[in-house]
Amino acid sequence: MAELSVIGKEGLKDPTTIGKMTGALDFCGDHFPGQKLICRTLLSTIAHGTIASIDTSAAEALPGVKATTTFEDCPVLRENITFWGQEVVAVAAVDEETANQALELIDVEYNEETPVVDEEDALAPGAPLAGVWDGTNVRQTEVVRGDINEGFTQAEVTIEGTVDWGERWQHQEAEPHAALAHWIGDHLYFWTSSQNPYGQRAAAAGALGLPLNKVHLTSHGSGAGHGNKHGNDYGVIAAVLARKAGMPVLYQKSRREHVITSTRQHPYKAEYKIGALSDGTLTAIDVTMYGGAGGNGSGWAGGLSYLLRASWKCPNGLFKAVDVATNTPPTGAFRCVADPCGNVIHTVMFDHLAAELGMDPLELKLKNAITSDMVHQDMMMPFAAVAISDCLEAAANGIGWSSKWHTPGAYTLPDGRLHGIGIAGGIDSHGVNAAFWGLTNGAILMITMDGTALVNPGQSHCAGSIISMLHIVAETLGMDYESVQLGDWGDTDTCADGGFEGGSTRVSTEGPAYVRACEDALSQVFEMVAPQLETTTDNLTAKDGKIFVTDNPSSSMTWAEAMSVVRNTIVGRGYTWQPTLRRQVHDWPVGTPCLVQGCEATAAEIAVDPETGEIEILDMVNAIDCGRAVYRKGCEKQIMGGCEIQVGQALFYQHIIDKATGATLNPSFIDHKQPTSLDMHEDRHKAVLVESDSASGPYGAHGIGEPAVNAYACILAAFYNATGIWVSGSPISPWKALKAMGKV
Repeated sequence: MAELSVIGKEGLKDPTTIGKMTGALDFCGDHFPGQKLICRTLLSTIAHGTIASIDTSAAEALPGVKATTTFEDCPVLRENITFWGQEVVAVAAVDEETANQALELIDVEYNEETPVVDEEDALAPGAPLAGVWDGTNVRQTEVVRGDINEGFTQAEVTIEGTVDWGERWQHQEAEPHAALAHWIGDHLYFWTSSQNPYGQRAAAAGALGLPLNKVHLTSHGSGAGHGNKHGNDYGVIAAVLARKAGMPVLYQKSRREHVITSTRQHPYKAEYKIGALSDGTLTAIDVTMYGGAGGNGSGWAGGLSYLLRASWKCPNGLFKAVDVATNTPPTGAFRCVADPCGNVIHTVMFDHLAAELGMDPLELKLKNAITSDMVHQDMMMPFAAVAISDCLEAAANGIGWSSKWHTPGAYTLPDGRLHGIGIAGGIDSHGVNAAFWGLTNGAILMITMDGTALVNPGQSHCAGSIISMLHIVAETLGMDYESVQLGDWGDTDTCADGGFEGGSTRVSTEGPAYVRACEDALSQVFEMVAPQLETTTDNLTAKDGKIFVTDNPSSSMTWAEAMSVVRNTIVGRGYTWQPTLRRQVHDWPVGTPCLVQGCEATAAEIAVDPETGEIEILDMVNAIDCGRAVYRKGCEKQIMGGCEIQVGQALFYQHIIDKATGATLNPSFIDHKQPTSLDMHEDRHKAVLVESDSASGPYGAHGIGEPAVNAYACILAAFYNATGIWVSGSPISPWKALKAMGKV
């Protein structure tokens, strides 16, 4: 790839860092100090049933209580209860203590029904209905490829197995759900913590029956989201209370409220059969994948097979997906939807097959990996880039795979601990694909009268993609990086709709919008300065802080000089382009619809103490395909953070639910264990950037948010390599490790 002036350069910083580190960056709870009411919610004490009656009179009589709301006047509260801890009544009071006192005075009576809490119970014939879907607990889909029976007939080796249920876990982002609502007349002013400002505005407007131009939403600071800050039910609750009370209302969930009521990763399971030739060539895959849909019916099991279907060459397959509704807390995307769990499933399958064939699992994966000249085997579309082999090789080389891999259970360290090494990865389902076609992400920027630029992205600041936009704008306008700054962001009144932070889509969709916004601004400036430079607009170039005549570079002017000619602020606007090839790839011409998706591979080396079950990460390499690194430091931070999250998924995260009642038993940071700095050894984590040069993304780039966290299966594979025993249901706690090894 050709070297660029700004994109991918070392040392370019996030200009909002000082605001974040000093607390100057505003979060929604920072507004209206001393002038707002505080919202707290009463949560259901049953997992399944309906509300028979609610008496809030005693709470409303408590001094300091200004308003209450229930399903009778709040459109996002429900009479039907489908999980323990569902929001039932919301109270707005002068302070948190008064609001909590009011909750104790509310009397709720329920018509309780039999809950079904365990997925296996929900699957059983005659199981109680969870009440999530009409007449059933199960929804099933399938993808068929080739002739599955013929594939197994051709197979020289066939294996079968089960991937045990992996646990659910709550996102536990630093800042819980938060929204501040304030009415001026019939206009609603909102401050939220969001991954999706325009989506939250639309959700609030729809729920409250308002036109969009009467809902004014701003989301500046956001203490992480991980897929959990798209909806806006909490904002609607705050808005209803604010309208009734006639005062601003902040609903910032307590940690307990947040863990119980907001979404969490889905539990998952799989049953598989796989056939191959004796050299490892795949001939058939038959897999049924189960996903827990929770009490909100979040169907997602169909995505579990994506990495398996997209990453590996296999002509015959049957991929069944079974979503299972239960009376458990709501499920949703955790920094991804299905790929981390799907990675576990296909890693178990490949390592099982490799052991049966007597092969190195890395060799087996490289043999069957999709290559850039192939289409997606089910969608029949080319990829903008394919780097699965590059990622696998980068992770393997970084960890020293060739000298450290051994057959399962074959190596004990000098201190008596069991040594293991594992690798996982594939073609991620995220980026820009058919599911995102038709998005019209927009971009607005301003070139000021002194020749600098302001960028106004319509997103909240919960990830690094906003800073990537600054890089893209500086590169396209030919300005130095310091001349491009953030103006406003995440404000639905002043910024273009930038879409949502999710699906690893921002660089791939918002990036093109900013390229086009720059082109729009340049065309306006070129038209005004071309006469001064005695040339035509099509003979001008902007680069290195100047605008110059392309065929006579000595004839030029700085951006400041150019804007002194223009004599007014220039506004550029643009919209994204669709996921198509922007250059020829193999035999596919420019304009061919394509899949824009990243690849990932993570390798881990571990030591397992056979006496305590403790697992220590000795080395970890996270190799992520970014297409092209736009904001290099941001890419490295994402990938290093991905190591931490993968350790959490494999060894720590677990949302514990009482099987009898459906109650959440660990709704806190203390009990819902998160790895801390004492559990991490950052010097053992390595970030590797793989640049595949996407044929669709801006400057060859695409997103990495999901791929960076998806291959935690490498730690599970390393445990198998250490012990010869698969513990496929994460997390591998010390107790679970000891049980697997027959020690308890």
